[in-house]
Amino acid sequence: MGKKYFFYYRFFLIFGDYAIINTAFLLTVLIKSYFSTGGVLELHFGDFLFFNFSWLLSTIVMNLYSHDNLQVIERTLRQTIKAIILQIAIFLAYLYLSKETVPLRIILYCYSFFIAFFILSRILFTHISEVLIGRVNKKKPVAILGQNDTGKELAELFASKKSDYKFRGFFEDSENGGTAAVMPFKPIEKCIQFAANNQIEEIYSTIFPTEENWEALAELADKKCVRLKFVSKDITPSRQGMVNYFNEFPVISIRKEPLEAKVENRAKKRIFDIVFSFFITVFILSWLIPIVGIIIKLNSKGPVFFIQNRPGRNNQLFKIIKFRTMTVTESDGEFKQATKNDARITSVGRFLRKTSLDEMPQFLNVLLGQMSIVGPRPHPVKLNLDYQDQINSFMARHFVKPGITGWAQVNGYRGETETEESMKKRIEHDLWYMENWSLMLDIRIVFLTIANIIKGEPTAY
Repeated sequence: MGKKYFFYYRFFLIFGDYAIINTAFLLTVLIKSYFSTGGVLELHFGDFLFFNFSWLLSTIVMNLYSHDNLQVIERTLRQTIKAIILQIAIFLAYLYLSKETVPLRIILYCYSFFIAFFILSRILFTHISEVLIGRVNKKKPVAILGQNDTGKELAELFASKKSDYKFRGFFEDSENGGTAAVMPFKPIEKCIQFAANNQIEEIYSTIFPTEENWEALAELADKKCVRLKFVSKDITPSRQGMVNYFNEFPVISIRKEPLEAKVENRAKKRIFDIVFSFFITVFILSWLIPIVGIIIKLNSKGPVFFIQNRPGRNNQLFKIIKFRTMTVTESDGEFKQATKNDARITSVGRFLRKTSLDEMPQFLNVLLGQMSIVGPRPHPVKLNLDYQDQINSFMARHFVKPGITGWAQVNGYRGETETEESMKKRIEHDLWYMENWSLMLDIRIVFLTIANIIKGEPTAY
């Protein structure tokens, strides 16, 4: 199981387990109160605390939530059973030593709930872990440039982290590689092109470019949506880029990426996305979609939703969902930016675009993991093709998930980009967001978006 999924898995397993033991305890209190006091609720706070403490102690002794135990389903189940038995023993010993008289049937009620809930929980988490290990867990495809000693040590490290990385082999400076895993190349530029054509997301180069070639390589890697990193055990201060560590290897990245550097950051952002989008979906989209759908159908012929392929993270296409606001729907290869007083926009569509209600169905894209609430706006495919060779680092914005709103949008670079200069400014803001991400920045952008919607935006047409 990859580390980014393991973080979620352990978090929700711990949260779920404590929800189980407290639900079982409180249900037992309700039953005891009903039979013994005629419905008056009696909660012994000391018992409640020790019930939780005994579970905490049991999981620590059994090492239930450790990385090794949670990586293997059978081991997780075995340690869960041991932790339950130990918790029962500790809590019964506590009741005996405290000389508290608790009817046997109440204890049986409590642990019947306790065990039943845990059985259901482990069935659910067994299914989830199978999904994470199987279909969901996508290993990051990587390759190494340079089959020298550093490259070979790095390859061994990738081999030890098979759950997170898919090592595709070496690029070597020769026409005929020494092994089947060696991929021939001449200049580094061809490696980057090969990686882009073969879905290799990252190249770790143990061969450093000259200082004058550094910027050109960075631009090419960005254009091809490939992360190019340089590895050396001898990092000098004159080297450009951000220095991080991959185990004992110093790694120079072209730019700072908080979301790439730490799995905790990606977890914070994803949890924020899920909670916020779930709330919007349940309490707003549940009634907004039927109402707006009926109005759109009454106003003009055509579908309720506008669905189109857009480039997402790592330039992978996904289907974006919007309310239809125009009398025409464009294919991926057909695109014309909406302009002020655009004749294609319907009367209802004009209102939806002005209030940004047309973007609301994209919260479904967020729940599906295709988008984030905050991030660079996903351009139509044709717009990407038009600008990717004109603006440096244009494609680097695809290193993060696209968003419903973004730093560029709240700073006035929303909607139509009339000139290349305005598109450059949008890209600059997108890259600044990517390099300076924080959860508080996301929240700030959400608040600014709401404020802009209320006061109105001149480019919202």
